[in-house]
Amino acid sequence: MRRALIGGCALGLASGWNISDGGAIAQQYAHRYGVGLATVGLFTTALFVTHFAMQIPGGKASDRFGARRTGLLGLAIIGVFNLVALAAPSVALVIPMRALVGVGTGIGFLAGSAYVRATGASTAWRLSTRRRSA
Repeated sequence: MRRALIGGCALGLASGWNISDGGAIAQQYAHRYGVGLATVGLFTTALFVTHFAMQIPGGKASDRFGARRTGLLGLAIIGVFNLVALAAPSVALVIPMRALVGVGTGIGFLAGSAYVRATGASTAWRLSTRRRSA
């Protein structure tokens, strides 16, 4: 159960980090890429669009292939396309790569939740066992 909780948290962290990482350094992105802040906003928008689009397919993949495997696939997708995006400070490269990272965050986030739930380590379960023991 502990492994499931750690794995689920890792998937949530990877998804959340990728969604929020651009906001804190938007000015630096704009300067480095030579674009305005609205264009930098597209980095996160591209990720969000595919992240949300992958919710249902990600759930189906978790059901069919298992939450653990699907979560690992999501992490791999996140890692690979983030590395490709680092190749050059090009908006034409970064926006599609961020969209592909969104595929990984979408299935990874959902798989992390399913993985924790499947092993019985959900928050509701943990709270109910604490109340009984108190």
